Amino acid sequence: MVFEDSADYDAEPSVIGAARDFVEDFIKRGAPALTVSDRQRGAAALVTSELVTNTVRHAPGPFRLRLELSADQLVIAVTDGSAGQPVSRPPDPTRVGQHGMEIVLALCRSVHVELTAHGKTVIARLATS
Repeated sequence: MVFEDSADYDAEPSVIGAARDFVEDFIKRGAPALTVSDRQRGAAALVTSELVTNTVRHAPGPFRLRLELSADQLVIAVTDGSAGQPVSRPPDPTRVGQHGMEIVLALCRSVHVELTAHGKTVIARLATS
């Protein structure tokens, strides 16, 4: 069984919280059939915040947040209008900010980018337990 949903957003800073809320609601709606641990619910909210923040800061125009929940994983995919690749900087505890992709990579099973005709999709896969 796979539970899916998506939402479209304008690239405004105010949508970061709305996207995070969408993911939390999505997991709750899928939870009767598919279990997601509390730890992974928190990880999903954080990964969503980081990916959407990158989109709001670096990509023009609207974007789509697509979610898939199955028995063993949650897929968070963000499609935007920029072909620019997200960058993970080397760990540096003295750096203020720019740790988003470090966080995403640390929490996810895998992260990859697929180029599209009008930009890219960043696809993050998280374990559900």
